Amino acid sequence: MNYAELTAALTAAANIIAAQLTNTQTNQLGAIFTLLGELLQTIAVIRPDDSTSPLQDSNPADQGDAASSQGQGAAQQGDDPAATGGNAAAQSGGVSPPTATT
Repeated sequence: MNYAELTAALTAAANIIAAQLTNTQTNQLGAIFTLLGELLQTIAVIRPDDSTSPLQDSNPADQGDAASSQGQGAAQQGDDPAATGGNAAAQSGGVSPPTATT
């Protein structure tokens, strides 16, 4: 399908959909499709490689393990303020946060 056929098909689809909706509904549906398109473009930009299948190596549990190991690496390097027990401000010469007393 070339670009002329694609634009003609999309125009026909838009006209068929719009004929069945009110102006408010048409605006809402247009906003939804715009957001969908932008999100898909964002995903395409941040996806690391086009050579793998979209569902290949997409186990969320594996991704969580990778994220936690990355966080551990940052903690070992001292880049993570939470890894210092919350005393990052005190170590850098700032004021440490107040502690709760009962």
